[in-house]
Amino acid sequence: MTTLNISLPKPLRDHVEAQARLQHYSASEYVRHLIREDIKRRRENMLDEYLALSFQEAEAGYVAEFDVDKIMAGAKEKRRRSRAKRR
Repeated sequence: MTTLNISLPKPLRDHVEAQARLQHYSASEYVRHLIREDIKRRRENMLDEYLALSFQEAEAGYVAEFDVDKIMAGAKEKRRRSRAKRR
């Protein structure tokens, strides 16, 4: 694990320390928790935006045909090639 030092105004530091105590975390654990939650929220927002765009495209008639068997075969071939490169 690496170290990152940050400067906080006293009210923010007090808040971090109080929340960490309430949740039985260290200040570092609390900040890591907040960062993980931010990453999770951003990923969920990206997925929501992607799904909304996909629905709009589907409603407008932009629907692509696909074959699950071909997709699976392509994924297996890509995995096989990736493993072969490592050897």
